[in-house]
Amino acid sequence: MTEHFRYAREYMKQPGARYVHCLYCDDIRQEIGGKVTFVGTCSHVPVSSGTDRLSVPKLCIATTFGTPKSDPVKSLQIKIGFNGRGIHALERIDVAETPKDAPDGLLYGTMITLAPFSTREEGTLNAIAVTDREKITGNPLKIVFSKPQRTASPQNKNL
Repeated sequence: MTEHFRYAREYMKQPGARYVHCLYCDDIRQEIGGKVTFVGTCSHVPVSSGTDRLSVPKLCIATTFGTPKSDPVKSLQIKIGFNGRGIHALERIDVAETPKDAPDGLLYGTMITLAPFSTREEGTLNAIAVTDREKITGNPLKIVFSKPQRTASPQNKNL
């Protein structure tokens, strides 16, 4: 089971809780008719094959913050962290008064682009929602480097 689904399953055990969900991908495209396309999604672990760094021209993070209608936020800011260090912060998201006809839950979404994204260290990338009373960390993207695989050279025993 991937980290993403493990995170989602743990969250679902806490009905009525605030949460942050992230989708990591290579590109996000706004389509005609209001559709959104996510290109090259990373399900759990991107691997930089055989090198000691990860370097991509663009890394997009679609972030959704959810809260119950009964527990609206007064302020909301999304920050991106890598190994516990802040690497990007968005301006505060406009949080309007909760409409009376709102559904049971309120969702706030944003799309963040890190261009380029490069690192020489393995670690965890995640989004943190900073509200008027708490910080909530979203599902992480773990970055690991694979070791180059050595192939044994064939030996000719007939020589």
